[in-house]
Amino acid sequence: MYHIQNKCNVFDNFKKWKALFENETRNKLRCLRSENGGGYYNKEFDIYYSKHGIHRDKTVLGLPQENGVSERMNMTIMEHESCMRLHDGSSLQFWKHVKDVVLYLINR
Repeated sequence: MYHIQNKCNVFDNFKKWKALFENETRNKLRCLRSENGGGYYNKEFDIYYSKHGIHRDKTVLGLPQENGVSERMNMTIMEHESCMRLHDGSSLQFWKHVKDVVLYLINR
């Protein structure tokens, strides 16, 4: 799990995630689908994608219906987070840690 504070950190975190994904699954990343918002699209990414043979699949910005599976999972994660925080009474400073717990539970 990578907590990204700014868009400038996306590229470094993506490289770490890609290495972890390929190591754990023993599969090569061939396609990345993301919205056309700019976080995954700049010169660094363009060079990296072409160097590693990654196809970019851009969805329409502001149209979550095109990426329904990830949008639904994002909503599920947010709902679980809200329930855990409301039940526990924790402040928002623990939001990052609550998300880690939710993702751990979903993945198990």
